[in-house]
Amino acid sequence: MTPLKTDVLSLDVPAECWRVAAEIVPPGNAFSEEFWNAAARQMLTGLIVHVVTTCPLEKRTVETLLRVVEGGVKAVAEIRANTRSGAVRAWLHPSPAEMDDHYTAAILAECAANLHRFLLSKPLETR
Repeated sequence: MTPLKTDVLSLDVPAECWRVAAEIVPPGNAFSEEFWNAAARQMLTGLIVHVVTTCPLEKRTVETLLRVVEGGVKAVAEIRANTRSGAVRAWLHPSPAEMDDHYTAAILAECAANLHRFLLSKPLETR
């Protein structure tokens, strides 16, 4: 398991989660256009905030984050609808009325591709 290295006790959890998202989807990532990279970083930030604030310590991993991403559009909509965290809602992109499911699915596909690349870049003993 690959832990999400975040400081949950930090006064600025979203900024800490943005730092982790930027590790997973680095700026200047050559695999995709910057528009999609930025959208993926934003979506991942919201999902990381969700994972680190709702999951027990042992489940705060990149693998848990990948499972959430692979849950698709419906999973993200449920998280957005059921969260009490304004930070999570704010980072999970615009309100659902402002983007359709195809756009959300494209962002999630970008997130999944970057998470897989990130996991594959880690030494075998840390996975």
